[in-house]
Parts: sequence; structure tokens; C-alpha cells
Amino acid sequence: MPIMPTLTPEELLAAAELAPSIDELERIGQECFAPWVDAAKTGDLSISYVRRLPGLKGYSAVFEKLRSPGLQVGVNSHDGQNHVIQNAFWQPINALWAKSKGRAVPTTKHATASGEITVEKYIEVTSHLLQSSDPAELTVGLAAATGRRSIEIVFIGKFSLAKATPDFLSAVPADYLYQFQNPAKKRNYDQAASSRPKFTSTSLFRASDILKAWKALQSSNDVKVWVAQQTQKLRAAKWSKEAQIESHSAFNTDWASRLNTTTRERFAGVLPGKIGSDGQKPQLSISCLRPAFAQLSYLRDCPKDRLGQPLGVSELLFKARILGHYIDDSPADADIRRTLSTLNYFDYRADTMPTYPPELNEKTVRPSCYESDRDWLNSLVEGLSQPETFRYLRRQHEALQAEVLELRQKVRSLEQSPVPAPTAIEEQLAKLTQQVASLAAGAPQTTNRKK
Repeated sequence: MPIMPTLTPEELLAAAELAPSIDELERIGQECFAPWVDAAKTGDLSISYVRRLPGLKGYSAVFEKLRSPGLQVGVNSHDGQNHVIQNAFWQPINALWAKSKGRAVPTTKHATASGEITVEKYIEVTSHLLQSSDPAELTVGLAAATGRRSIEIVFIGKFSLAKATPDFLSAVPADYLYQFQNPAKKRNYDQAASSRPKFTSTSLFRASDILKAWKALQSSNDVKVWVAQQTQKLRAAKWSKEAQIESHSAFNTDWASRLNTTTRERFAGVLPGKIGSDGQKPQLSISCLRPAFAQLSYLRDCPKDRLGQPLGVSELLFKARILGHYIDDSPADADIRRTLSTLNYFDYRADTMPTYPPELNEKTVRPSCYESDRDWLNSLVEGLSQPETFRYLRRQHEALQAEVLELRQKVRSLEQSPVPAPTAIEEQLAKLTQQVASLAAGAPQTTNRKK
């Protein structure tokens, strides 16, 4: 006998419409889907079994009806109603749907904030990276500041200034909003570049600084050469789906190791590694910057009440929107099944509340060094403290002093040399002019003669 919810879709809709409060609505959803939730936790269900489960689409239709703007359950506010429906109704369906399509379902390890971000150092390191001239450092800095994937930053995506402010980002200063086009993993291979999804998101730095860093990256020789090579291959293949997928694989082959190494060098001691999907030991890589950004943006940018509860949007949906998992006008996101992926981005917590840093300015950036440079600096200090090094530097200093002394003497001798007075120069010029005139007067005249 198949494992089924305790209520049919029709019974669930009738009970939800009569719910007098949000608490009761949540209780109904939890009790109804408890069998599915328990089955999903055990991990014993095979994909073929889940695909045969009746009612998946029937219950998703109930969800769509309950979340429609025209329907208000009891005295519930519509935003609160959506939050409860999403957590108590939709997530159990989504987990099984993911299994039916053979996709991995995030475990509790991915949804547990076990790693702490050192916020001040995170912002400091990111600000240095955004002002770098190295393509790998620029890419890592942009990933840390915006949460965008590395292939989006280097190859397929496009940054621009935000044209409007969405309601869920109404508390964010406009200077920190940007528009992004063509997020990865939307599987829109057959769409023209100009018609691919756009959405507005927030950045940890001013949007003008983000655009400046992105343009510097795009104009770097490494990126221009690589992008030109891939674009040539895509044109030859007429931008086929297979060619686009192959270009993504080429990006991982050519760039992943370099970007991950840069991330580990720059964020060591600032950000812990993220637990992998296989539950292995946490590894720090560029993919860790995406959930770190999501947490910092949520803390800073999501409006909350006096108790710290989000207003108008749940934490899950807020992160799904800024990360591009859910785009309001995208046909691919007509439902919010893709928000299941957002559960992979709850790995971190912050040690302090992030703020809105001022515009990047090289004159105000404090000099510092990375953790990876510590050994080199220690060896440099040790070398400079050796007696022979001191003697060598003293000899160099004495030689420089002698050269300065010699130059000063030459300057003094030049200052003491007599300089011809202006009147003497004018007299010599007048004599030369007269000589030129007399020579011209005495020159033989040429005439045209007839033969």
C-alpha cells in the first residue's frame, strides 16, 4: 500500500479554507504530510517508487490555489499564509518531487548554520580582491560580494545597474542594488541571450564598484582570450545545447582549480569550509562564498520586526530571490520547486551584523597582508636582521649619500657659472640678422634667357 498523506487534495483544501489562524493552518499541513515527511527522512524510498505515488500533482494544485493572491484563509495575512504553506505544505511535496526526478535532497547538515563568518575580515578581504588586477582575485571578490557563480561572473552573466527596486529589497539603499542577467542552471539553452531571465539583487558593496570590478575582469587578457575561444566554438556549433553544456565543463576544467586556490589563500581563517554533498570533511572553495553572501545579505537587507522576524518574506524565499533560484517573471520559476536548492545555502552564521561599506577608494584602504603571506614576511624579517645584511645595507646607504653629495656640488657649480645677459644675446642676434641680409643682397640674380 503506498505511503500517502492523511487527507486527499480535496479534503486538504476544504480544511485549509476553514482554518481560523496561521497556527491551525500549519498544524493541518504538518499532520497531513507527516507520512511523506517521515518517508523522505528515512531515505528508503526508491525513485521508481516515488514516481508511482499518486497525488503529487493533485497536492501541488492545492498549494497553488492556497497561495493565490485572491484567496485569504481565515483571518491570516497573505504573507504569513504563504510562509506557512511553503514550509508546512510545499516542502514535503518538493522533497518527494526531487526524488522522483533523481535529484539530491539537501540533508540537515546543509541546512544547519555550523560555520561562523568573521564579517569584518570577510569585507576587508573582499574589498582588496575587488581592486585587484588579477582575474582570479577579481572573480573571487565578485563572488564574495554578490553570491554569483564563477561561470556567471566570467562567462555567461551580465551585470548592470538596477532599474527598479523590488518590494522585498525596499529597505536596501539603491546604491547597493544591481541587475543580473542569465543565471546558470535555468536550462534555457534555446533562448536568445537578450531574452534570458533578469533579476535585481543586492551586493555587499556599492553597485558601481561591482560594475567597475566586473568590467576590469572582462577586459583582462586571460578572460578575453578564453571567452573568445569558447564563443568561436559555440558559433561553429550554432549555440547548440550540447555545445553550451560543453563550454560549462570547459570552464570548470580551465578555471576551477585556480579560483579554489585563490579562495583558500585569501579566506583562510575568515570563512570555514562548507560540508560537501557527500558529507565529507568541509572544504573551502569558491562555492562557499555563495551561502556566505546569502547569510550576510539576509541579515543586513531583509526587513525584520522588533523580534528579528522577517517581514513580508520568509528567509528561504528571500535567499532564493537574491541567489536567482526564484525569479518572479521567469517561466521556469512558475512554481517554487527550485527553492529546494536554497536549503543548501544555510551553512553559515555571522559573528556580527554586516553594514553598508562606503564606496571603494584606494586612498582609504588600509594596508594589510593575507594569511598566506605570513611565512614569506617572517623569512624577510629574519633575513633583514642578519649582521651581513645590515652591513650590506649600510654600504649601499653610504654609496647613495656620496652620489647625493656629488650631485649637490654639480648643482652649485652650475649656479655659479656666468650666464650671458639678455642684452648681449640680443646684440649677437642683431649682428647675425645684418649678415644674413647683406649676403642676400649680394647674391647673383638669375634671369630667363631665350635660346
